Amino acid sequence: MNASSKYGLIGGGVCIAFMLGVYFYSNAFLDKQWMVHFKVNLSKYLIFAFFMYLSLSAFLKGQSEILPIKELIRAGFICFLIANLIYHAFYFTMLNWIDTDLIAASNEFINDYMEKLNQTRVPGRLEETKPRIEKISLSSSLFAYAKEVI
Repeated sequence: MNASSKYGLIGGGVCIAFMLGVYFYSNAFLDKQWMVHFKVNLSKYLIFAFFMYLSLSAFLKGQSEILPIKELIRAGFICFLIANLIYHAFYFTMLNWIDTDLIAASNEFINDYMEKLNQTRVPGRLEETKPRIEKISLSSSLFAYAKEVI
């Protein structure tokens, strides 16, 4: 197993552990479920970046010559692809089978955010534009993964 795959698997596992930590902490001590908050979801990129760095460090450790930039990008990107795939599989499973109330919590965060920003300036239209996510389908999860890859 090469360094990119190894650190991608570890990074995905660490990301899941972090999200589960936020999930259990929110259930135990907070009044809202913070696992679905967009700032918590954005923090996964810090985890991915750290493991991409470790992957590149391990990749370069065995090299004695200067490599083209595309080889470096490929090594880091493979790590990102694997870690992100593991994360999306976990998130899909979590929202659809483990705790379906997370979808309602996600809708609540989105609606609060929209009201805070007051993006809709037309009175009465805020209710029409609020998202009403009921279930996360496999196709929407795969689309989210592809969108992040791009």
